[in-house]
Amino acid sequence: MIVFLTGASGVGKTSIVEKLDQDFQNCGFTFHHFDSIEIPSAEEIRSIKNWQETTTHEWIDRLVAREDKDVIVFEGSTIFDLFYRVLKNMTTSTI
Repeated sequence: MIVFLTGASGVGKTSIVEKLDQDFQNCGFTFHHFDSIEIPSAEEIRSIKNWQETTTHEWIDRLVAREDKDVIVFEGSTIFDLFYRVLKNMTTSTI
């Protein structure tokens, strides 16, 4: 199961996930932060077509490939609709 935690910058997503990671390290959970990848500058992001959508798709591909954990918690300030669209496209393309 993948749990997505999203919200505006500065609301405490990373703090919550870091605390959960400390408390549940050996309980079948794994925790990932969208921003743990190299985030380009604002100027570079504007020049890369669909950067956030492409990066979200790459993250979901990585997360779906993880079979060693029961629960995957993923946090980031990305748009929830991107998660939904990418996951929906993945499930409809495999049917």
